[in-house]
Amino acid sequence: MEPQTTPAKETVKDFVDSKSQSYKRIETAFVGIYGETEGKKRWQQESTFLRQMFTTNPKLLECTYNSVGMQLSKLAAQDNTLDPALQLCYLLPRWNKSINGNEAVLQGGFYNKVEKINEAGLQILKNELIYEGETYKIEKGVVVEHNIDLALRNQETMPKILAGYMLTELPNGGGTVCDIAYPKDVEYSKSFSQQKASALYKESISTAYYRICVTMRYKTLPKSPIRSPRADETLDNIFDKPSQTNE
Repeated sequence: MEPQTTPAKETVKDFVDSKSQSYKRIETAFVGIYGETEGKKRWQQESTFLRQMFTTNPKLLECTYNSVGMQLSKLAAQDNTLDPALQLCYLLPRWNKSINGNEAVLQGGFYNKVEKINEAGLQILKNELIYEGETYKIEKGVVVEHNIDLALRNQETMPKILAGYMLTELPNGGGTVCDIAYPKDVEYSKSFSQQKASALYKESISTAYYRICVTMRYKTLPKSPIRSPRADETLDNIFDKPSQTNE
């Protein structure tokens, strides 16, 4: 009688293997939201984007299996995408001290945040940089005066940036709010951002300040509602089920 072998435990990397049970579990979540044909098609596309993320950010492969699975199932429930060209959301590793390891989190991307701000009834009125040499006044975290000096900005050598700010009008006559980002905020963002090696911070520093201000305003919004799956089965604990052999 031949000895029975224990099936190999699937890992995070198996989420992009179309023959694995891990892949099929996420496919089930997508089918529950979008239907058979569209669900399978969309997850096939998302698994390609996920494979790219594993390559550019290998630490995702060190995240717990359950955390990656749950975040990928949320991707379908939120009608979101990992498409890097759209910059709607990212899958990122975050250190969890309690488990002494990385867990995956689904973080909203830049354009997703702008869209959610608009959906909440807020209107971005202005985003601007303050350069050294310009007249400005900041009181209690609000830019109350800023005189833009075009002659200074048109110099061959651009002056030092002191801050970037964004003015946003609240809905229903709620007034105007101001979000301010300073050089230290940009440096902090660069320290962990996926974009730190790209041209974003080398050629378009204004974009970096704008992204930070948008994120500040986005964090003040209530959480977005989650779409309900069509399937009756809850997906809450599907990734706690034991792994099985590949088909």
